[in-house]
Amino acid sequence: MKTLYSFLVASLLCSMQLFAAPSTGLQFSGTATSFVDLGQQTAFTPVELTLEVWANYQVLNGGGYIISNEGFSPSNHGYSLRLSGSKLEFAYGHTDQWPSIISSSDVSTNTWFHVAVTYTATELKLYINGVLDATVPVTTPMGVTNAKTYLGEGPTWANRRFIGQIADLRIWNVARTATEVAADMNNTLTGTESGLVAAWKMNEGSGNNVADIKGTHSFTKPADVAWFFPTTEQEIAVVAPAKGLIFDATKANSLVDFGQVTAIANATEFTVEALVNYNSANSAYILSNEGSTEELGEQGFSLRMENGRINFTVGANTRQWVGITAPAAATLNTWYHVAATFSASAMKLYVNGLEVASLASPAPMTASAQNLIMGDGSMWQGRKLDGSLGYVRVWSIAKSKQEIRDNVNTYVVGDEANLLAAWNNDVMNATVLADKKNVAQGAIGADVAWFGFTTNTQSLKNNSDIEALFVDKNMTITNKTNGLVNWNIYSVSGQKVMSGTTKSGEVAEMQLQSLSGSYILRAVAEDGSSMTRRFIMQ
Repeated sequence: MKTLYSFLVASLLCSMQLFAAPSTGLQFSGTATSFVDLGQQTAFTPVELTLEVWANYQVLNGGGYIISNEGFSPSNHGYSLRLSGSKLEFAYGHTDQWPSIISSSDVSTNTWFHVAVTYTATELKLYINGVLDATVPVTTPMGVTNAKTYLGEGPTWANRRFIGQIADLRIWNVARTATEVAADMNNTLTGTESGLVAAWKMNEGSGNNVADIKGTHSFTKPADVAWFFPTTEQEIAVVAPAKGLIFDATKANSLVDFGQVTAIANATEFTVEALVNYNSANSAYILSNEGSTEELGEQGFSLRMENGRINFTVGANTRQWVGITAPAAATLNTWYHVAATFSASAMKLYVNGLEVASLASPAPMTASAQNLIMGDGSMWQGRKLDGSLGYVRVWSIAKSKQEIRDNVNTYVVGDEANLLAAWNNDVMNATVLADKKNVAQGAIGADVAWFGFTTNTQSLKNNSDIEALFVDKNMTITNKTNGLVNWNIYSVSGQKVMSGTTKSGEVAEMQLQSLSGSYILRAVAEDGSSMTRRFIMQ
């Protein structure tokens, strides 16, 4: 099943409370610098406290801090609102203790919910979507924090970052009532409410300033925290390419080298698109000319997968990398359309026609002195693509979302306006990859293979210890390794249609009479060796 990037609006719990999810807010990708540092604020740990926030977890990772200023020096202090397994937990520090309250219900991914926590010296309460979810008596006061307050990360115990979206965060120095929580969760505050310490609506939608309506604790949004814009649009159904390139991350020459392409290297705005199918979730490059020099600093761009998620990064003239990352992991062995746009006003990332990440007003990109490379990094090689590519193309403008959506399944002919280069990967050649614009032909590495050009079985990745033989409507797999071999058969769209396991020394036989069309056999041994074959059943 494809990973859906649409933003679902639903209740965490079954209740009659009506609510509307935020229309704009902050997107946290979970990368090392994707969090907000609010500094050391003693006002955020009052004698009584209410925290309110809208949140949408896109990944239930370990920790998943929404807000935290908890610490230890010399004793426990502050608080955190975060995940505990698949539930929400609010904990606060007192001397050598961490009193806490945990939600009774699990958190669902890709689901907006409103959470409120109230604290007094005698009681903790937790509300979900305006409804009381849990109550815990306490007997110890909260220690005033001397740690910084972070959004999306822990200031003391780090690497427990939030992956998802946050909006409309409020801090009060009073314990609000159930009626007040339910009444105001959908309301916009004025800043004059009694007991309000700080409130960030997070509805600016652009720029880097995030205002506190009290005017006291506004902050600057860091580059790796993006704005999100929800959509009711559906993913575009990607038509799997009939022909294309296969890259083997284990081989040294599995890449295409275009040399230095000046028109792309010097672009002040551009769009890069590709049809990609990943076999493994490594930091694998689709297209890149990124590099770094002592004189110029970081330069160029890359479109790749990083830790299982699609990433778009540019080297800015501020001598730093600026990047945006899809919030959800891509499903392996599935065809995706990915597109990235860059201009002075914004850089954006699209997956299957949906905008999944953006960054307003990025610094200009420094022109690259590196070769343009497909299937590997340009300067830092060894991060090769393990998978297949259909078309790849680059435009001299930042195309609109609608333009991208309208042409996901369209191949260019070469005379389109603003087209810089386009590799349809539909004309088989052993040495040169053709560009429809005839300006950026690429040198095909010896370890790059093709798919879609034969009507019989085609070896994409060979392994002498794993043999596949096709006779009429039958297939046999011979396992000559010392361990198990797990094998799967996929349609060209990435759907698994058959799977099995073959023991060491055994020959497994499968009947394929029910199959018709083009398929890929992928076999992986316990020792890490693998074999891939493409075959057509007629």
